[in-house]
Amino acid sequence: MRYMLAVVLLAGCQSKPIEQLSYSETKELAKQLHQRCAAQGAPRGSAEFDACMKQEVSREGSIRRDAAARRQSGIACFNSFGTVICN
Repeated sequence: MRYMLAVVLLAGCQSKPIEQLSYSETKELAKQLHQRCAAQGAPRGSAEFDACMKQEVSREGSIRRDAAARRQSGIACFNSFGTVICN
């Protein structure tokens, strides 16, 4: 739970800037990140789970920054059957 604030700051739809996310969007992403770490076998409350959450929060922030940079540069990417295609 101590990373919930960090998740809140980085949460929401990847196409939406972080600053425009609603509280409900941040809660949903926090839940998704929590589930990712649990699915990887990290025991809740352990140092491994905390490290996983830090990494997932960092990854989400990076993905969002990259998406924002692509939008600003005019590069469009989309997911097609599990493959990301960019122009």
